[in-house]
Amino acid sequence: MNKKQHIKADYLLLGYSIPEVHRLIDSLSALNSYGSGHRRIGHNWAFLRYIREYYGKNAFNVAFLHLLIDLDVIMDRKELIRYI
Repeated sequence: MNKKQHIKADYLLLGYSIPEVHRLIDSLSALNSYGSGHRRIGHNWAFLRYIREYYGKNAFNVAFLHLLIDLDVIMDRKELIRYI
């Protein structure tokens, strides 16, 4: 999903969004040339703890939802896009 879709999903499922969290998570893709390889860096519990410690509970919720969506844990991304 792109940033705009993640933000819409935040509002749908959380009632709020923090766009900076999505920018932070996805900016890690610039660190490697593997495309979705950024998920190894920004899509893990250590990074979620960092988000919670430095940005707070709401930012953690947004980041956690971002990861759940990207990893197809809560539902297929293509299916979710139909709802947003």
